[in-house]
Amino acid sequence: MNNFIKTSLSAIMFTVAIAAVGTSCKKTFDAPPAETPPVNVTANTTIAQLKARHTVSGALDKIDSGTDIIIRGIVIADDRTGNFYKQIIIQDTTGGIQVNIAGTNLYTSYPIGREVFIKCNNLYLGDYNNAMQLGGGIVAGSAPALADIPTTTINNVIFKGSLNNVVTPKEVTLSQLGTTMQDRYQNTLVKLVNFQFNAADTANTIASAGVTSPSSASYNLQYCADITSQPASQTLELYTSNYANFASTPVPNGNGTITGVFVLYRTFKELIIRDASDINFTGSRCGFTPPPVGTVLLKEDFESQVVPSTAPFNAISVAGWFNGPEVGGKNWDARIFSSNKYAQVSAFGSTQAAVTSWLVTKGVNLGSYATKTLTFGTSGGFANGATLKVLISTNYTGTGNPWAAGVTWTDLSAGATFATIPSSGYVSGFTSSGNISLNSYSGTVYIAFKYEGADPTGTASDKTTTWQIDNIYVVGN
Repeated sequence: MNNFIKTSLSAIMFTVAIAAVGTSCKKTFDAPPAETPPVNVTANTTIAQLKARHTVSGALDKIDSGTDIIIRGIVIADDRTGNFYKQIIIQDTTGGIQVNIAGTNLYTSYPIGREVFIKCNNLYLGDYNNAMQLGGGIVAGSAPALADIPTTTINNVIFKGSLNNVVTPKEVTLSQLGTTMQDRYQNTLVKLVNFQFNAADTANTIASAGVTSPSSASYNLQYCADITSQPASQTLELYTSNYANFASTPVPNGNGTITGVFVLYRTFKELIIRDASDINFTGSRCGFTPPPVGTVLLKEDFESQVVPSTAPFNAISVAGWFNGPEVGGKNWDARIFSSNKYAQVSAFGSTQAAVTSWLVTKGVNLGSYATKTLTFGTSGGFANGATLKVLISTNYTGTGNPWAAGVTWTDLSAGATFATIPSSGYVSGFTSSGNISLNSYSGTVYIAFKYEGADPTGTASDKTTTWQIDNIYVVGN
């Protein structure tokens, strides 16, 4: 999103940058000091305890105590690449906080991995639209703001500790990241899995180098576990300054993991990377094709299913649906990964020479729509020959076995795209089937997903591929 206040602050950054250019045509980065200065202070307060002093968004709270309030943290983000400006981000085991400092080239003294101790008495806590900050005072005016810690007093406030400390990013899901000012993950280093950029954005660069208005770029990242829609709770924005030295890096056209500092802007979830290497989108893109626009005649995303944390897993149970084995005793089970629920089946462990399992939707009335379209997503793992087919019937009644005599099914699989399943491991995300036309059908129809595999005891003729399906839609126009 383009935030007015962020843009205004970035304009100030640009003015300062121009002034710097006037005094030096070439910016030289100094290496961090190799020595470890002695530390004669000891932390007595966690970052979470410090942040608990600031409870009202927009307020400016002076830290005033009869004894020193001292926090300790490791620097997880600095200003080396230009994506952070006049600030360092520190975190301990309880949380993180942004520290505003009236200086540049802060990384030469406070590089990523440096341990710091901060004496907080007489400093101020504030927030920038719910993003917690620690500063040196108040900037007076019609709208008082948090002032930076002056460089003239910084050595009496921030004390350097050891170098090269490693902070491992916490792997989280989007649902774990909260939207409150006191969220435990805010201003900490997090890692998210199964993301990619929108396909249209892959023609761009991560930011717009040299552009001063707007002074930043924002992209909404796609969470691949849901291939058809992104509810607000599963939306993440990547925010990058145009002054970052990696601004001209092309947006990667793959899927994978991303690491960065989690922050809030009001209630919007944002991620700020330290460098382009924080984005590791080298895997194959997941399908993320929204269903056709129109009247939804059928939608099933399996999010209502109850999934135990360990086996045995529950069979898929949806009102009006059929779920059962023709042979081999295997049902379609409800599973969950990265907060996304789906249906899964495999012949593995059945010890049966043949496994055939059916998952059939309730009846779908196609009405008088001229255009009727089926879409769904597939994923899976450990391919070795078991197959998945999608079928349609106009004479199944919704009761009894779908393989019973007299019930006819037409195979729609040739018109669908299925995930390419690897022989080892699982696909990242779900692949969209594409739009499967049902225009030649009318009345009430049933859609079936038929799995055929085998896992006979004592032979090498296993066909135990795991298949997963999700986000089944029938849409009419």
